[in-house]
Amino acid sequence: MQPWWSGFAPELLGLLDEPFELFLEKANGFARARGLNTSQGHALQFVAQEALSDESLAKGYEAFIAQTGDVPTRDLRHDRLNALVWLSASRSKRRLNALHDRALHEARRAGAGRGALRDALTLVDENLMVIACQAEDHELRTLLENHNWQAVFGEFRNAWGRQWQPFVFGHALLEKLNAPFKAITAHCLLLGVEKAIASWQELDEMLCKQLGPQLRSSQLLALPVMGLPGWCEENASPEFYFDTKVFRPKRRPQEEA
Repeated sequence: MQPWWSGFAPELLGLLDEPFELFLEKANGFARARGLNTSQGHALQFVAQEALSDESLAKGYEAFIAQTGDVPTRDLRHDRLNALVWLSASRSKRRLNALHDRALHEARRAGAGRGALRDALTLVDENLMVIACQAEDHELRTLLENHNWQAVFGEFRNAWGRQWQPFVFGHALLEKLNAPFKAITAHCLLLGVEKAIASWQELDEMLCKQLGPQLRSSQLLALPVMGLPGWCEENASPEFYFDTKVFRPKRRPQEEA
């Protein structure tokens, strides 16, 4: 099994290649068995988007889910992966949906645009990687903030999979990994843990607590995921990391101006 599937239950991964109608049936069976619902108390179910009217969807994707419990789903890998994450990390997905819905209502009342919170929520939903850190996370955080890739993937290479465990949450990130390429980059959150983590069930509540109105895109740390040990054969060679188009040095203040 590819390392990016870490934390997902085998029975849920098995849904991804089912015929679409059977996929919906089985996914909804898992949702019912887990008692999944939205923050407004609506039972969660995955519904074929083509069966929904344009009028139903006019209120907006996240608002529609929050107010009905129905998740519009197309017969696309992207949407199937979204369902996989809903079934695996439901507290965090429900929290994201509630924050989106609330921010959308506030923006409409104020006549404002998307805003910084919704931009951050979208990055989390689509492209987040969670790194569970058994040791203090300040060391890894400093390395990532400074784009010190030689240390991240060289000096501390043996820490990956032990002290630092990566878990993919963003369904668009999972979709990219379906056909991996070198430049795939995740937006990361670091979570301190006391012991090794085996499943999203263990991580979900911890991630959920990190998601709030204060969330901003600047809190997320960039990580070129194909640099992770074991994620591609080529990165066994140190020369793999010499590609500065992917493993970019941190910009100096004058370069950012």
